[in-house]
Amino acid sequence: MFDTLKYYSTFIMLIGIINTSCSAQQKIATLSDNITTKAKLETYTIKKEQQKATIENSKNKLANVKQSSPNMPIGIALVPYYVKIDLKELTKICAKHISLNELESLTTSKHANIFIDMRTSIEAKVLEVSFFTDQNSILNLKQLESIENEIKTKNLITIKPEAERYIKGSNFLRINAIIYFDDVLKVKKTL
Repeated sequence: MFDTLKYYSTFIMLIGIINTSCSAQQKIATLSDNITTKAKLETYTIKKEQQKATIENSKNKLANVKQSSPNMPIGIALVPYYVKIDLKELTKICAKHISLNELESLTTSKHANIFIDMRTSIEAKVLEVSFFTDQNSILNLKQLESIENEIKTKNLITIKPEAERYIKGSNFLRINAIIYFDDVLKVKKTL
C-alpha cells in the first residue's frame, strides 16, 4: 500500500511539473487575456488589448505607481540627455534568449519590436521589468523571464552626474527601451 501511495504521489508531482513547464513554453499568442501563469521560477500576468500584450511579473510593485520626481522641471526629458541606456547590451541579452528561427519569424514585419519598461532606483539599479509586444508574439514566458533576470544583473543604465539635482527625491525612475527584432537578428548572427 505504501508503494502505491508513493507511486501516486510521484505521479501527481510529475504532472504538476510538466504542467508548469508547458505553460512556461507556451507562446504569448496562445495565452489568454488577463491570465496569471508561471514561467520557470516567476509568475507573470498577461493582459491583451488592441492587438498588444503587456507581460508583467506578478511580484512587481511599481507597475501601477506613478513616478514622482519633485525636483524635475516640467518638460525636461531624462532620456537620452541625462540617462543613457546601453541598447547594444540590451539587444545582445535578447539575442541570447531568442532562437534564430524565432527571430527570423519575428522580423517578417519591418518594425516588429519588444518594448521593455524598466523601473530603476535613482542609482540606476533595475528594480522591475515588464514587456509590451504584439499579442500574437511567438515569444514564451521562459524567454522573457530569462531576459528579465539578466537585465536585473547588468549595469545597462548610466545616469549623468548633472541629473542628480533632477532625480533627487524620486521614488523611482521609469526608463523605457524599444528593441527591434531586426537588430536582435543581426546580433544573433554574430554570437
